[in-house]
Amino acid sequence: MGMKKWLYAGLVCSLFAVSLAHAQEDALKGTWTLQTKVPGSEFSVLTFDAEGNVSFTESIVHSIGDTEYNFNTVHRGKAEFTETRQLLYIGAGAGVAAESKQMAVASEIVATGMGTEDNNLLIGIWKESQAYTQLISPVDTYSATPVAFIMTREGSTPALGGKLLEGEWQLDINDDSLIINWEGVIELGAEGTILGMLREEGRLADIPVAGLFTIVDPSEFEFSYSTTAEIKNVGVFTFTVSGSGQINEDRTEITGTFTISIERQDENEEEEPAGMRPQALVDREPLSYTGPFTLTKLQSSSAPSWELLQ
Repeated sequence: MGMKKWLYAGLVCSLFAVSLAHAQEDALKGTWTLQTKVPGSEFSVLTFDAEGNVSFTESIVHSIGDTEYNFNTVHRGKAEFTETRQLLYIGAGAGVAAESKQMAVASEIVATGMGTEDNNLLIGIWKESQAYTQLISPVDTYSATPVAFIMTREGSTPALGGKLLEGEWQLDINDDSLIINWEGVIELGAEGTILGMLREEGRLADIPVAGLFTIVDPSEFEFSYSTTAEIKNVGVFTFTVSGSGQINEDRTEITGTFTISIERQDENEEEEPAGMRPQALVDREPLSYTGPFTLTKLQSSSAPSWELLQ
């Protein structure tokens, strides 16, 4: 899908099927530290103003042919933040290479996610595409796969309400009624974060997961997360998952019920005929399912690698 269509899809759809009419951008005002794993990139702090305008810089190292170029990219964008703490960011950046002022990069970003109740932590999925040009001739285009991101407000101390469950867990979302069955290893962070990669049964590519969880009482677990994936010959879809479950006594297993919603993000005019698409996606868009999930703590579990404390 082209970048213009991706941006248009991000503008017209709501990741979490909620209205953006009651925006709360002033809740994000300040400076934020970003952690995400875009290959070859390092980011400065992000500055949000009360209207949701965002600015930051990105240092990009990219090889074209046998030459390595270092780009300093200035980004500007717009964030929308709902009263239910759902985030949508859309922005663009441009920069030139230190080695040659004739070599330029244009970068476009769509990020979606959610925030904690204290508005000091944001977590979600980051999608960035970079186009490299020399004078007016296209040279190379690099479209990154979606990756998870975490943003923490500078000067804040994240709450550690999830410390009792901190570590690596095997997640299984498999049910005979589903057209999509996922499994993978996720990290539950002390700050109440969910990070990891899931794989759909029968597919080779992993997809990133980023979300939040809470321990409601010593034995009840609630969570919500979202991810985006492209289904070949069908399009790009957003998967939003939420649910609750019971934690066993020694905190090694969580079982419960989830709800998964599947929403299409693009409208590809050149898509394959309906006969080439999974029948469930032809008949029912958006989709919604409810079923069981299991989280099993891994014996070799270790603390998450995302360092949030500033």
